[in-house]
Amino acid sequence: MKNRLRVLREARKLRQIDVAHLCHITHKAYWQYERHDMLPNVLTAIRIADALGLQDLREIWQEERTPLMLSTLA
Repeated sequence: MKNRLRVLREARKLRQIDVAHLCHITHKAYWQYERHDMLPNVLTAIRIADALGLQDLREIWQEERTPLMLSTLA
């Protein structure tokens, strides 16, 4: 699973500490989410999405999928 937290946060000109404060979590916890060391619980994920102005958590966290090989279908 990949996340786009850093890209989305930087696009909004926010620091990690800013997002952490908006989400009522520690800076260390947010840093670990950005580094892929931990996944937030659902409530925290919603708070992060809200802090970044997103309506859909899928904009942050997405399953990595391998492209379907058409030659395997033939």
